[in-house]
Amino acid sequence: MKKKYLISVTISVYNAENYLEETVESIVNQTIGFDNIELILVDDCSKDNSRDVMKKIKDKYPNNTVLIYNKQNEGVSVTRNKGIMAANGKYINIQDSDDLWAEDAFEKAIDVLEKHKDINFVSVRRKKFELENDYTQFDYQYDKGDRIVNIFDDYDCIQAVASSVIMRTESAKELPFHKQTISSEDAKFMLEHCLHDKKFYLLGSTLFHYRIRNNNTSVLQTIQYNKIWYSFTTKDAFEYMLNYSKKMYGRILPFAQFLVMYHLRWKYDIKPKANLTKKEEKDHIDHLVKVIKQIEDYIILEQRRMGVHNKIHVLNIKYNNKVEKHLSYKNGKAYYKDLVLNPYDEELIKILNIIENKNSFLIRGIAFNFVTKNNKITLNNKELKFKKHEFIESNYFKDYDPLYDEFCIEIPKNETKLVFKINNKIANIGYHYYLTKYSNKILPNYDIDAQNNSLNLVNHSKLTYKNKILLLLFNKFKFVYKNKLNKIDKLRMIYCSKLIVNKPNMQVLESIYKRQNNIIFRNKLKEFYDVKDQELLDYINKNINNFIIKK
Repeated sequence: MKKKYLISVTISVYNAENYLEETVESIVNQTIGFDNIELILVDDCSKDNSRDVMKKIKDKYPNNTVLIYNKQNEGVSVTRNKGIMAANGKYINIQDSDDLWAEDAFEKAIDVLEKHKDINFVSVRRKKFELENDYTQFDYQYDKGDRIVNIFDDYDCIQAVASSVIMRTESAKELPFHKQTISSEDAKFMLEHCLHDKKFYLLGSTLFHYRIRNNNTSVLQTIQYNKIWYSFTTKDAFEYMLNYSKKMYGRILPFAQFLVMYHLRWKYDIKPKANLTKKEEKDHIDHLVKVIKQIEDYIILEQRRMGVHNKIHVLNIKYNNKVEKHLSYKNGKAYYKDLVLNPYDEELIKILNIIENKNSFLIRGIAFNFVTKNNKITLNNKELKFKKHEFIESNYFKDYDPLYDEFCIEIPKNETKLVFKINNKIANIGYHYYLTKYSNKILPNYDIDAQNNSLNLVNHSKLTYKNKILLLLFNKFKFVYKNKLNKIDKLRMIYCSKLIVNKPNMQVLESIYKRQNNIIFRNKLKEFYDVKDQELLDYINKNINNFIIKK
C-alpha cells in the first residue's frame, strides 16, 4: 500500500520554546515539498511554553501536523517511540527540537534509499552551530565522499546519533528505542540497527546542523551532573552493546568496540561531577574496568578523540599498570608494543608554563618518560635536561597515570620562535590541560601562535595596568552579544576570549566595529553565524580584518 507521506519527522519536545519554530521551518523548507512530510511533535511535559508553540505550528500547518502530549514526563526514549509508532511515512527521521536541516537533505537522502533497496538508513553529515561552528568529531567518515559502508570493513564509521539519520519507517518500528534507557539511548538504538543491517549509507553532500546551545541547557551539556551518566549508563548502554554483539555474532565486533570506546574515551580520566555515594563510586569504577578489559588494544589506540595520555592511562587500567615497559619512541612515532600509539600525530611534549623575565623566557614543560629515555630532545637546538615529574590528578584512576619527566629552560627573548625536536626531528607540542583552563593564556602581553610544528611568542603592544586587570577578569568568558549592553557587558565584549553573535545585522556589526580599536586582539576567535543577507556578507568580507579574528 502506498504511504500517504514520503517521510515522517518526529520531534521530541521538552522545554524547547526558543528553538522549535526554527527547527520546524527547516523541515517546512525542504525541497521535496512540505506536503510530502508528516510532522509529529511529542511533548514530554515541558515546563515552559512549548505546548503553545506546538499549537501555533499546528494552526499554521494543520493538514500534516500531529500533536502528542505525554501525561507525565516519560523520558526521551519513550517519547521518541510514541512518535515512531504514530508515523505514517515511508521513511522517518527522529529529530531533536533544536537542530536544523539543509534544504536539500531529505531529497538527497530519500533518493539514496529509493535507489538502494538493500540500505535501511542514511547518515547525513553533521555540522555544529551556535556555541561552536565546526563539523563534528565523526567528520572523517565523509572524507571519501558519499558511499555505502559496512560494519566489518569500516568499523570506525560508528553511528552514535539518531537525529541526523533518515531510515525506513518499518525498520525503526521493528527496533525502537529501549524505553528504560535515559542516557546514551541513541548509541544503543543505532548499534542495534547497524548490527542488524550490516551496512548503511554516508551522505556528506548535504548537512544536518547540530546546535550546541549557548546557555548550556542541552542534555549533553548537563548529563554529567546526573548520577545516571555513571555506572547506570555503563551497565545499561555500554555493557549491553558488547553483550548484544556477542549474542548476534558470538563475539564483540570491532564496530561495537569502537562505538563503546568512543563513548568511554575520557570517563576514566575525570572524577564524577555528580555526588555519588561510596557504593555508587565503587560500582562506577568496577563497571568501567569491566568494560575496558573487553576492548582490544588497537581499538583503544585508533581513537581519534583520545590523546596519548588518555590511551596510556586506559591501557594501564586495563592491564593493572603494566604497560610502561612496552612503550617506545622510534622514528617520530610512539609505540605500544608494535602498535602505533599516536597515529594522528598527537603531541608528546607539553608546555606547562612560560615565565617572562627581563631579557628571557623561562619555559617549563613535560614529556613522556618513554620518550625522554634514550632520545635527545632539544628546544631551539639546546638539549633539555629532565627530572621526574610529579603528576597530580583528581580522577579515580590517578595511580594509573602515565609517567612524565619535566624540563625547565631559559630562552633569550629574541628567540620568539620555539622549535622542539626529538632526535633532530621536529616534534608536535601542545599545552597542558590545566594551563589552558586556569592560566591567563600563558603571559599577559604575549600570545602563543602555533604554526608549522613550532610556537611563536607574539608580543602585543604593552597593556596598561587597568587593561591587564580587565583581561584577567574577563578573558575566560564566552560572551554572547545582545542588543542591550550594560557597562559590564561592554567590558566583557571587549575583553572576552570568545565573542559570539547570532544572526548579526548591520547595526550590530557597526557597533562592534566602533569598539574594535579598544579590543585587545589576542588571537581570539570572533565568530558570526547565520549570515544570509548578501549586503551583510559583503560588509563582513570588506571589514573582516577589523573586527573578526579567525582561527
